[in-house]
Amino acid sequence: NALQGVFMGVFLGFMTPNRIGEFGGRLFKIKSGFKIRAFSLAFRGGLAQFVTTFTLGLISTLFVYRKFIQNDLVYIPLFIATLVLIIIYYNFNIVVNHISKIPILKKFIKFEYVNIDVSKVRLTKVFLITVLRYLVYMHQYILLAYFFSIEVNYFFLFSAVSTMLLIQTLGPSFPLIDLPYRGIILLELLEQHSDNQLNILFVILLVWILNLVLPAIVGYLNFLGLKMEGKNEKLNQHT
Repeated sequence: NALQGVFMGVFLGFMTPNRIGEFGGRLFKIKSGFKIRAFSLAFRGGLAQFVTTFTLGLISTLFVYRKFIQNDLVYIPLFIATLVLIIIYYNFNIVVNHISKIPILKKFIKFEYVNIDVSKVRLTKVFLITVLRYLVYMHQYILLAYFFSIEVNYFFLFSAVSTMLLIQTLGPSFPLIDLPYRGIILLELLEQHSDNQLNILFVILLVWILNLVLPAIVGYLNFLGLKMEGKNEKLNQHT
């Protein structure tokens, strides 16, 4: 059920701007009465992933844009923002509790629904898993790049892909536009290091298909299965 929920989330995320539907898609396999709490936990997982992408992306820009950055002080507010996000991740209940007391937001945020106690040890494990997931995703790009003879220094290639993911995460993203958007960014970053533009685009296409299109198809099939289950239940009720 959890696995099906993830695939359904990928499908809805694939169909919505900035993949906002991904959180909602995961809730289809969650029993009624637990959906809000599940959404809260899913949000924490997403926050861990965002912090990972944001932090490693910032570090990577030091290598990619080093010659353009005149003053390293520009990174101070960005790294402070990273630190704030990490604090929120580990103290989510405290933060939401304070926010829920703000008069304007009081009507929309019910603290009792999201007040789920998760140990610091488990939160750290989740954070480490997101880092591992990120590294696996990154090395899909890198290994495919080398397979298609894109000869770029490993650390620069890692930094370029990481920077691309950061720019993509911070910018607006829409279904189908996401693919050319990634291509334009990575081509720009690798312009001075490789003239193998066609293969760079091919690598992005393959990673996109592997991580988004195929899981989205599986998620769509799960939606169809869920629809059929609903129809069968109605038929059984009538009979």
